[in-house]
Amino acid sequence: MTPIDIRLAETTLFAGGSSTCSALTARAAFQEALHGRASILDLRSGSERAREGELPAYLSSGAEGGHRRLIALVGADGLTLDLPAIDGGFAAWRDAGMPVG
Repeated sequence: MTPIDIRLAETTLFAGGSSTCSALTARAAFQEALHGRASILDLRSGSERAREGELPAYLSSGAEGGHRRLIALVGADGLTLDLPAIDGGFAAWRDAGMPVG
């Protein structure tokens, strides 16, 4: 493999989610984001965010480069973009005592 092939494989692996893990606990997702291994992509609607609260920005930073795994925080519509998702959505996140901005 060339360096370009390796970078493409890494980008596909981390940005494309994981087919082996479809759900994570809120605490596991928080730990992944806190330690820089993942970014949480908040897929809730604007009205859900206004009503329930926002995730702190530091949990979703770094995803633009494609070198972190993406984890979905799913809203009422259930959209996951084929990413591993936080089991129980925002209610589970809040109930586990995870940070809300």
